[in-house]
Amino acid sequence: MIAIPLMKKLNVLVPHWIEHNDEHIADMEKYLRALEMDGQNELAQHCRDVIAQMTAVSEKLTLMAQQLKPVSLRG
Repeated sequence: MIAIPLMKKLNVLVPHWIEHNDEHIADMEKYLRALEMDGQNELAQHCRDVIAQMTAVSEKLTLMAQQLKPVSLRG
């Protein structure tokens, strides 16, 4: 088995994690709107809290991505 160097892995994984998390945020926002329309105020607030935390995660991942040194993903 060939080991992939850490920086190559992170240069692939971090952008993937950002995209994946942002997709979850978009889904959560849909559910938030549905909860609000249904009058589920307490659940809606919890959903807002989750969205805020997930957004903070995406921001931290973006900072991480900015600090990664570019590497060739070939070879």
